[in-house]
Amino acid sequence: MNLIHITDTHLGLAAFNRLDPESGMNLREKQVYDNFLSAIDV
Repeated sequence: MNLIHITDTHLGLAAFNRLDPESGMNLREKQVYDNFLSAIDV
């Protein structure tokens, strides 16, 4: 059995005031989501 425990991801964090020019999404929030999805893919 393989188990990966990911904690403290701060999904939804919106305190960083920069926007991603392509998506219009909060840049820090986009980075967290992208990294989360990468971790799930691995």
